[in-house]
Order: sequence, then structure tokens, then C-alpha cells
Amino acid sequence: ESSMYNSTTSAYNVAIGRDSLRDSVNTSVNVVVGYSAGSSMVEGDSNVLIGSDALRDSTLSVRNTMVGPQAG
Repeated sequence: ESSMYNSTTSAYNVAIGRDSLRDSVNTSVNVVVGYSAGSSMVEGDSNVLIGSDALRDSTLSVRNTMVGPQAG
């Protein structure tokens, strides 16, 4: 699936990479780079995720910086 595939009320996000921010519903001001990075994040604000699978399994995330594969 593509980046932000299921995104509904999200705003001001940048998602680069397959499945990145896939399930985002109520997210804003996030920068996500990498395959499946932040893919389970339903709610979250002000996160920077760089790396494949970074913070992949978190559903609620606020003000995190994760760098590296599988970070978080």
C-alpha cells in the first residue's frame, strides 16, 4: 500500500516510503521516511521517524525522534 493509505483527518505530514503512516487517522506535523515507518500510528503529533519500521507498532505517539531501522 502507499504512504498514508488510510489517512483521513491528518494534516501537515510528510511520509516517504511504502506503508509509511499507513493507518494515520488523526495525525499532524510528522516527518516519516522509510518503509513501514509509523505504519500503525493512528494518533500522533510532532514526530520525526527515519528508517525502515521506525516506530512501526506504536498507535499513539507524540514528540518522538527515532532514527534507524526498527527504532522505537
